[in-house]
Amino acid sequence: DERDGRRARGAVRGRLRLVGRRRPRALPPGAEVYADAKAAAEAVIRAYAPHVPALIVRPANVYGPGGHPTTLIPELMAQARAGAPVRPRDPEAFVEPVHVDDVALALCAALALALDGPPRVQGGVFGAGGAIAVKAGRLAAFIEALRDGRAESEDPGGDGEREIPAGIGPPRVPEWQPRTRWREGVTSLWRQQGA
Repeated sequence: DERDGRRARGAVRGRLRLVGRRRPRALPPGAEVYADAKAAAEAVIRAYAPHVPALIVRPANVYGPGGHPTTLIPELMAQARAGAPVRPRDPEAFVEPVHVDDVALALCAALALALDGPPRVQGGVFGAGGAIAVKAGRLAAFIEALRDGRAESEDPGGDGEREIPAGIGPPRVPEWQPRTRWREGVTSLWRQQGA
């Protein structure tokens, strides 16, 4: 009804958080607006999922042409292009780079699932991340190697990568797997940008 629409718009702007289906409450002072807006949007989707085909897809560290300059990979590439040392904020953090083209395919698979899937998926949460988690410092070293013209074989390997075990995070979008390996995607993006 009209009230639900107003609450939903307010929740996405970060002013309200839906609790249950119809009871809003104010966000606490100092709340993370971005994270709270995402949580509120998910609450709206869950509230309407019994009535319309809907589910939630959480892409991981999306990169590709047109990526926002403050996201991890564009930020590291900007450092490299400036000739500066390539340093992520937390080099030990594991991230799941996923190419924007793979996210588009995940969203198509999720749409088909929402429209034709079993009722139990309505309002469900699915992940769309890369197949491999890589340390941000490992990613930075790879981008430095691209900048410096070093061959892939000179790129330091080691323990900076790991497969993502089942049961960590939300389940992957059914009938979808990322096609672009992070090394190939980052190399392609580097070359596209003419760096």
